[in-house]
Amino acid sequence: MEYIDFTKKKIELHKEIENAIKNMMAEKGVTEIDLTQDEEHYDAGWVIRRVENASELEEVQVAYIKLYGNSLFYKGESAWEIDEEWIPFDVTDNILAGCIDSVYDAIYQRI
Repeated sequence: MEYIDFTKKKIELHKEIENAIKNMMAEKGVTEIDLTQDEEHYDAGWVIRRVENASELEEVQVAYIKLYGNSLFYKGESAWEIDEEWIPFDVTDNILAGCIDSVYDAIYQRI
């Protein structure tokens, strides 16, 4: 029986979705999107991220996403509070791998 490295596959999927978001935003000339606008007409984007102490997880709605150079950043909304700082939209930072497909859908609908 061959071992399947699903963690590697999730990271690859995450990077593929992240690159699709970057390409879509760059193609349309959009550098920042407010995903809280028109929530009654469009889907919301959600991510699961590690909290500061890294032993807890929280699901947050992505309120804003920004393309800066070749990097994506986001501000999440949890408990009716929006992050003050831009956070890297990256699996190596605090977002769990493979949980960003709803963000892609939310951006696609708005662009």
